[in-house]
Amino acid sequence: MLTAWFRMKYPHVVAGGIAASAPILQFNTSCEAFSAIVTRDFEKANQYCAPAIRQGILLLNKLAEKDPVQIGLLFHVCQPSDVPQLVGWFQAILGYMAMVDYPYPASFLEPLPSWPIKVTCEPLNKPLSSWTELELVKAMADVAFLYMNYTGEAKCVNTSKFAYKGLGNSGWNYQSCTEMVMPSCNNGKTDVFIPAKWDFNAVVKSCQKMFGVVPRPSWMTTYYGGRDLSGHSNIVFSNGDLDPWSAGGVLSSNVDSIVVLLIQDGAHHLDLRAARPDDPASVVKARAIERQNIKKWISQ
Repeated sequence: MLTAWFRMKYPHVVAGGIAASAPILQFNTSCEAFSAIVTRDFEKANQYCAPAIRQGILLLNKLAEKDPVQIGLLFHVCQPSDVPQLVGWFQAILGYMAMVDYPYPASFLEPLPSWPIKVTCEPLNKPLSSWTELELVKAMADVAFLYMNYTGEAKCVNTSKFAYKGLGNSGWNYQSCTEMVMPSCNNGKTDVFIPAKWDFNAVVKSCQKMFGVVPRPSWMTTYYGGRDLSGHSNIVFSNGDLDPWSAGGVLSSNVDSIVVLLIQDGAHHLDLRAARPDDPASVVKARAIERQNIKKWISQ
């Protein structure tokens, strides 16, 4: 995002930019779009995975209130106070897993195997009718353990953390409470999550409580121009179809020098990661186009 905006605001300083996985349109995109792509990723793994997760989340939500002690034990939470946040935390890590669904083992957020969503969905490949409630909740716990304890190093689940390897959220929380206001919601139909409407008033109250600030929801689109790219040039916007942030990405362009790349089987900024033998052909091609454009910008 910063690359795109840097080129837009200072074209006399910046010759061009590769804006990989840059959701600059997320501010006025449907709030359901992110969750829908996360769900689609799990649906692609096998036909039973997404329904199992949807039902598992509903069951987890019910049991976390009805029997928090049992749920806390099943999920190995660090302390009882982690249980009330467990469902929200669990839903969030599904989104993170979609972001980092790389074709090789990686540790961007957490150490994960190659194609982590496929690995997650393998034991969920059976009809809902074949699960007992206890089995399904245990399966959800296994999903959580794969994300946050694939290496076996974590001693317990801390629902206040999403990336144990040092990617803090405090800076982002402040940004999302000031200028980076990206509406998000779930409907429980086109996604696997518990229905939740976008409630800006609730966001304002939360931001005032945390930071003493009031969000400015229209600032980014006002300052950078939103969807109007007609006055800009020399930007490559790349998005992977697995990346839920592609919901707010630039996926088409009527400007010749605004290049759009759609990377099949690509997760979040896969094209910016180091080249590997197991890269999909789509990202190899995308990187070649990006290099061509960089050379062209330098020569202009």
